[in-house]
Amino acid sequence: MLGGDGWDPLLMFGSNPSTSGMAPGSCWCRAPMAAAAPQPANSIERNLMMVKPYIGWKVNPQLEIVAQYAWLKADEVASNWDDEYGKEFDIYATYKIYNNLSYTVGFGYFWTGDYFKGIGGTVTKVDDNFLLMNQLTLSF
Repeated sequence: MLGGDGWDPLLMFGSNPSTSGMAPGSCWCRAPMAAAAPQPANSIERNLMMVKPYIGWKVNPQLEIVAQYAWLKADEVASNWDDEYGKEFDIYATYKIYNNLSYTVGFGYFWTGDYFKGIGGTVTKVDDNFLLMNQLTLSF
């Protein structure tokens, strides 16, 4: 089952808003068969196994806090590729200002897996990543 454009399970990995600075129709992920070619948006969701425990706490009617951890792995890979995308930890809080206006602040950390680090013994230097975010959301 594909997640689709509305499915953003994590703050960083596979998140559509975090790819907005890239070329239209591309995704930040790399595909084993065409390493340098942009992939269609959400292409990573077609080859993903994810275990994601999380906990959320609704402090009051306006404030919600969520912490989540995910282990991400490719379902299928080309020969000489590792299948581990990585692991991600997120914590964020959303405050509902009005019925249609909310503010979110969050932190995410992604431990980059070997899937992104090389092919057939060729090593690419890829560091772990972090994200500090704030977001104001107006719903219509």
